[in-house]
Amino acid sequence: MSKDLRNTLIAIAVFIALAAGAGYLASDTKDQLDAKVKENEGLQGEIDGFKTKIKEGPELKRQLDELNQNFKDYVKILPPAELATEEKLQKVVQTYCDAAQVQLSEISIAKDKPEAKGEFSEVSVGFSIKAGFEQTVKFMNLLEQHEPFLKINSFTLNPGGQIKVIDGKENIDLTVRIEVSTYKYVPKKA
Repeated sequence: MSKDLRNTLIAIAVFIALAAGAGYLASDTKDQLDAKVKENEGLQGEIDGFKTKIKEGPELKRQLDELNQNFKDYVKILPPAELATEEKLQKVVQTYCDAAQVQLSEISIAKDKPEAKGEFSEVSVGFSIKAGFEQTVKFMNLLEQHEPFLKINSFTLNPGGQIKVIDGKENIDLTVRIEVSTYKYVPKKA
């Protein structure tokens, strides 16, 4: 074999090896580039999601301001924590019973709930009254118009006794079982 032929064959072999190496590097680089393109598409999706959230920012701020204002209004309509006690609620019930001329037959404090600082706490009283229809309506009106906030949790009404005729009207005594609640806000101490 001549020296020129051998050098030519070596040059061709080196060229083929270099071409194969370059082809491998090009293929590997393309695979890496495709992986980076997919990663960038994923990141672009996240960026677009964050941009959407950023656009929602002013609306969320408005909602937060509205909720804060509503919270202040809710706290305003509630009695102060020192006045929203079971004892004060019992006195309210007794006062309204006297004003409506109904007979208070039973009064009890509803289940004790632990007072949570920085949250709304419910104060409840259950009671039973006996009265005629008109007195019951008057009593319920007094409860409904109570300031500050008072909620009627449960109300059961049962007729009891014989029908009586008073001033030409038929009247029957009613037994009414009611549970009322109020709420108080006890702010957290810093």
